Amino acid sequence: AFNLDSLLGRALTSREDLKALDTRLTATAQTLKSAASARLPQVSLSLGYNTAFNSASTLPFNTQLDHRRNGSLGVSLSLPVFDRNVASVAVQQARISADNARLALQDRRQAVAADVRQAYLDHDAAVQQLAAAQAQLAAAQLAATTQARRYDVGAGTLVEVTTAWAQLVQA
Repeated sequence: AFNLDSLLGRALTSREDLKALDTRLTATAQTLKSAASARLPQVSLSLGYNTAFNSASTLPFNTQLDHRRNGSLGVSLSLPVFDRNVASVAVQQARISADNARLALQDRRQAVAADVRQAYLDHDAAVQQLAAAQAQLAAAQLAATTQARRYDVGAGTLVEVTTAWAQLVQA
């Protein structure tokens, strides 16, 4: 026989649509983190190096490259003080998306669980109907055999035998 809990567990772990919704939920959580990071200060670092050669110069090529070397290093700090609430709106939208993804996943899980429960109950009802039909068939076979023997010995009528056989066919 089947165990409802194991069937539910298998259904919830093997459904690709649930896996996709779970991945979507993870993605929306990352989007929320990204939106929240827009409120944080940002530090940028830039590094550059170059050299130059001038063909009109009388200095040799290697010497020109050696004398005209330049380098730069830059650090910038950006503090988001006034962003016209763009970061706050982005965070709110990301939260709404995350909530929607979470609700969609919960809804799908509940629908899958309901489908599994219904299939389990349908199977159980079918098994019970089969057992009842088998019992009814056995009883009809016994009744038909009994009526046929009664008729053979003269204790029953042809109507009783015919009725018993009709009930056997129905069973």
